[in-house]
Amino acid sequence: MRKKLLIKSVRFIIFISFIYVLIVIALLLSSIEVNLLDFILEGLFTCLSIGCLIVSLELKNKPFSFGWLFLSISLLTDTLDEIDAWQPYEWLEFILEKLLFGVGFVLVIYGLYLSLTRRNVILNKLEYMINNDPLTGLPNKSLLVKRFEEMVQNDSKNNEQVGIMFIDLDKFKLVNNTFGHAVGDDLLKQVADRLRVIVGEKDSLARLSGDEFILILSNLQFRRAIKEIAKDVLNIFSEPFMLNGKYIHISCSIGVTLFPEHGMDMETLFSNADMAVHKAKVNGGNQYTIFNEEMHRQCQRKLLIKENLQQALKGREFILHYQPKVDILTGEITGLEALVRWQRPNGKLSYPNEFIQIAEETGIIKEIDFMVLELACMQIKKWMNQGIKPLNIAVNISAKLFSTLDFLEKVEDILETAAIDASYLSIEITETEGIEDIQYVRSILEALKKKNIKIALDDYGTGYSSLNYLKILPIDSLKIDRIFVDGITKDEKDKSLLNAAVMMTKILEIRVICEGVETSEQLNILKSIGCNEYQGYYYSKPVPIELIEENLIL
Repeated sequence: MRKKLLIKSVRFIIFISFIYVLIVIALLLSSIEVNLLDFILEGLFTCLSIGCLIVSLELKNKPFSFGWLFLSISLLTDTLDEIDAWQPYEWLEFILEKLLFGVGFVLVIYGLYLSLTRRNVILNKLEYMINNDPLTGLPNKSLLVKRFEEMVQNDSKNNEQVGIMFIDLDKFKLVNNTFGHAVGDDLLKQVADRLRVIVGEKDSLARLSGDEFILILSNLQFRRAIKEIAKDVLNIFSEPFMLNGKYIHISCSIGVTLFPEHGMDMETLFSNADMAVHKAKVNGGNQYTIFNEEMHRQCQRKLLIKENLQQALKGREFILHYQPKVDILTGEITGLEALVRWQRPNGKLSYPNEFIQIAEETGIIKEIDFMVLELACMQIKKWMNQGIKPLNIAVNISAKLFSTLDFLEKVEDILETAAIDASYLSIEITETEGIEDIQYVRSILEALKKKNIKIALDDYGTGYSSLNYLKILPIDSLKIDRIFVDGITKDEKDKSLLNAAVMMTKILEIRVICEGVETSEQLNILKSIGCNEYQGYYYSKPVPIELIEENLIL
């Protein structure tokens, strides 16, 4: 923009100067008397003044523009004075030359002052935008780094600690999904306002990103001081927030680190605080956790397992064990549930409790689920090639996997590659978190049912399972969690709840499968209640397919 403005001004000055040269030549050729040298010099100043006027118009600074306009008129009048034929009235000459020059000079100075002031305002705004979060007005990470370094220098001299507190809202995504991002932004601003109240003069509060805030505390002499402040932070969330005309309770998780105890540089301290806040969330949220070295060791172990899982996927180290599902009246096997195992290169067999949680946290679970589905289909194909009627194999799939855009496409590819009858396959929905878009999941399940794939809802009665799922989702069977089966021989409440669940599913025409059956007494009660099928160690634990084929099926 400056380059274009400069070019435009230079062109205009050249044009005015050219016109002025023509005027000078005309005067020389005429008989008009003129003081030529003064006329030329004063004319040049007039051209420059007009050029400045053009520039000032582009700057949109009215005092500056009027100043150069008055100066241009004054200089032009002074130039015309060098022509003897120019004889204005004295009062007019005073106004045009002296008064306009004085007023123009003052306006130009005032315009310069305004330009500098506006420039400083713009620079201050830019600096604010660079160093502050536009939503909450809190400092951002770049400004926080500067303040942290200052705090460390000051507190190190006094042998005091600097506390770093990561504050992460619990279930913030649920607020966004339920009420929309505008309401989510309103919540963040309200949180920022509440946190400002507990920030000391020498402390610093900032918003990192999303729903993450960070509080840096100086002049900490004892560890218990930061514990008390962490409790204060948790307490400010005890009162509900007004969102979209409704009172909503929101909690937070806090991760705490101390300088120099937990790190000597900001990157290490922030990383350790992030580990601590993750630990607080895993433990249920609405609490604070102070970093310790065990967290770091756990993180390293998780990272190692994650890398090993990636290698296991490439090396196809996952195998399946199968647990029979048995008809509760006839005792016949109605199908199998495929359960993943990790056969490591060193011969060690790892069970899901050793790696599934990490696989879920890192997203690797999606690839594992697809591999399990592929292995199950390959087993069905093997039976078909052997001329054996396959048993239905159920595969556990997290509802999160349904959010994968190409989920159905991958399922179709696996079925097409295996070339099997899809009716021999069942999908068991496992839920560690609530289904966010139940209508979308419903559409996926309906597409699977059109391929004759059976659908079961696993671990019903625990976690996030809901009666609403039974109403909306196209379920063929319901698997009652073992926690209810364990107590039916001791607690009448468990028996009554199980009886109610069976009655409800019969009305909905859904089959009931009870998990975790370990005794004949449990089996007899389930039979009297009217359950359809069962699984458990009473019949068989999960075993390799060879044992199924040798001892139970063929």
